[in-house]
Amino acid sequence: TASLSATSGNSRSRAAQVDVDVSRKRDGGKTTLTAVISESQSGSRQDRETTAGRWGGTAQHDRDIDTDHFAFARMGLEHDRVIDLQTRTQGALGLGRHVINESDRTLDVFAGLGRTVSRYRRDKTIGGETDSRFASNIVLIGNEYTEQLTPTVSLKQRLEGYLAID
Repeated sequence: TASLSATSGNSRSRAAQVDVDVSRKRDGGKTTLTAVISESQSGSRQDRETTAGRWGGTAQHDRDIDTDHFAFARMGLEHDRVIDLQTRTQGALGLGRHVINESDRTLDVFAGLGRTVSRYRRDKTIGGETDSRFASNIVLIGNEYTEQLTPTVSLKQRLEGYLAID
């Protein structure tokens, strides 16, 4: 998906966003790659302020254990200029269950453990700690629903939650 917008009047703003989500399913597993780029600015030329400047991506491989269960490995990377985030890396391993596993629709639920490392360009104070590097252990929980609506149109919904366990 992609979107562009521009407005003018009492204030000016411009925004662009691109999202990519590609999955390849094979016997015994699935590989999913996602990417997002978001850029926006507001204000006049001399007073222009960046209100979004983020990119990120993830790669996940699911491997079927049997017809109902799978294991997964996931890696992610992101950058955000607005909050001065240089890089955030994330890795997670976990297990999931195919609640619905039909040819035209699937529902997977999953959970796993992982680690997130965030690096900032300058020292920040987060949770009473001041540093430029923060690491935390996480619990990842989520679900993914896909449905083939027509031969060329499909629907995909994915919800993820990351809980820090430090």
